[in-house]
Amino acid sequence: DVISGTPNNIFAYEIRHRDLDRQQLEDTGGWITTVFPGTGVNSYLLLGLRPNNKYEVLMRADNGEGYGELSESGILYTLAERVTAPVATQVRATEVTLAWEYPSGRQQNILGYNVTYREATVDEAVSGQALYTHLPVTFVLYPGNEPLASVINLVPNTTYVFAVAAYNGGGTSTLSLFSAPVTTMTQDRLASCLFYKVSSSSQVEGYLYLQESAIGNPPSTLSGFIGGLVDGNRHRLMLRQYGQASAGDYGTLTNVILLNETRAAIGGGPLPVESLVSLPLQGESSVLGATLMLVPEVWDGLQASILAQCEFGLAAPRGGAFRNEALPPVRTRAFC
Repeated sequence: DVISGTPNNIFAYEIRHRDLDRQQLEDTGGWITTVFPGTGVNSYLLLGLRPNNKYEVLMRADNGEGYGELSESGILYTLAERVTAPVATQVRATEVTLAWEYPSGRQQNILGYNVTYREATVDEAVSGQALYTHLPVTFVLYPGNEPLASVINLVPNTTYVFAVAAYNGGGTSTLSLFSAPVTTMTQDRLASCLFYKVSSSSQVEGYLYLQESAIGNPPSTLSGFIGGLVDGNRHRLMLRQYGQASAGDYGTLTNVILLNETRAAIGGGPLPVESLVSLPLQGESSVLGATLMLVPEVWDGLQASILAQCEFGLAAPRGGAFRNEALPPVRTRAFC
């Protein structure tokens, strides 16, 4: 990194630096001292540093009469290395979820990622790879150090390419290679499910959205909020897909997810739900019309033990906005 110096009458500079990240990992974080001529010099380039790393730097000057006092401590970060080209993990009509590998160095040093994207050219869509780098782009900053992001407000049935760069206290790294072209869906496949109480003692309310992706395994995202979980116990979401209309045929019962209720248990309001699930909306295994039940973690299978339930029905495309909505103000039932 570059360190500012002082006027030309300085005879020499002494720079001391140490690796703070390595010092936290091992007891080897000693100071490294470098002396260099100071006449006509007001900067110095430290070499041999690790990428995406945190360093402490001290400096003092010698004007021929001896060294002065050490400067105040400076904290510097080296740039992160170039990350791998992102890969699409979920694709919808107006939203694409991307993932990539961490750059080397300490994960906690990463402040966020710059996701850059643009429409692919006809040649790129045909070849399956990004060929041009000089075209206009859009970029979005995503704070946090998780190597994934969901780009929203895209145009349906449109092909895009994406690239990513990490940024930390030292600045933004070199942009990755572009992803393979990704084509958004023509229309979102989306279902909604509004909970209603099964017993008079239940206080549960809330809603869930199920959105299917063009790619991905599992293929769908279950998102929404559940309020009124006040008994302090853990709960499950179970799915019942009904069979043929015959006596005693109650269909197939499947465990969907075990809810993480830390927030709800401490009175933090509605419990957010965000989970990848294997619940298709098309084909013979479609869950449209199926019943989603909220039950205790250990359920006795009795109807009286169900806290709330809802039925999946088709919903209008939302463009990803539903992830930030509050609990709906109305309560309805819908059967089919």
